[in-house]
Amino acid sequence: MKLFRQKETFTENIAFMGIMSGVNLVICLLCSGFPFLSIILGLVLPLVSTLVEVYCKDKYYIIYAVSTFALSLVATLWNFSTTVFYLLPSLFTGYIFGYISKKNYPAIWNVLLASISHAAISYFTLPLLNILFNIDLIEAFKVLLKLDASPLIDIIIPAAILAISMIQVTLAYFLAINELKKLGVDNEEPKVDLAMHIVSFTAGLLIIPMYFLSLKVAHILLAITIYFAVYFTIIDLGKISIRTLMFYMVSLILGAVFSVIIGHYMKEGSFLISLAIIPFLITISNFLLSILNKKEDKE
Repeated sequence: MKLFRQKETFTENIAFMGIMSGVNLVICLLCSGFPFLSIILGLVLPLVSTLVEVYCKDKYYIIYAVSTFALSLVATLWNFSTTVFYLLPSLFTGYIFGYISKKNYPAIWNVLLASISHAAISYFTLPLLNILFNIDLIEAFKVLLKLDASPLIDIIIPAAILAISMIQVTLAYFLAINELKKLGVDNEEPKVDLAMHIVSFTAGLLIIPMYFLSLKVAHILLAITIYFAVYFTIIDLGKISIRTLMFYMVSLILGAVFSVIIGHYMKEGSFLISLAIIPFLITISNFLLSILNKKEDKE
């Protein structure tokens, strides 16, 4: 039986889900036994569950999710907090990402939606662990990474969780992209539309009021703005030209200059917010370039 193909029968579905549950179990054991490995191995967990949703029938996913979580939890009872924090969000994210990926939506929206879902679930498991089991996982990681003395860490934790979620889901996407194409799913064509500019531009503008209202939210918006800016940059560099280079050089130079100037007047612990001007200018550059390219195509 070929492992990576659409599963049709109940037996095929259960067999594949059993293999993937075993993979999850091994990763959870390694993460619980060697906490420093969780930063790397945790990136793989959403991919495992994504493959289950892609290859197996939707109605069987609940069997996979419940059995995987239960087995992994029992196997890591001596240090189950890492399992709850990494595996539980990944089970939800794998289903969400796998499901929407099969609908032929643009990949950038699939990754963003799944990343936000993963980050939200991960973030809300933290107080749950603290309340029910008196386990402060964030504090443990801060001590492990020797970041407990920095006052900035608590402010950027939500944005950092979102950024890690984006990396996890993006990795899952690139590793699963060929398998999705085999199933007739073709949503990887890179393109930019007006909705992307609107969301990125809006997120960038909202950073200004959120700087005064909530630095945590401001950093989350910064992560979203950077996410789109990276995407725009990859698209533009794929069709490089002198004009594109000029636009990006001006954006980077102006962004760097204004970031330094603005940074001098910002309150302590918010220096990252001053960098928002760079992805914001990249968004504007990409928008202007897309208008100019469309005009040339019409001519």
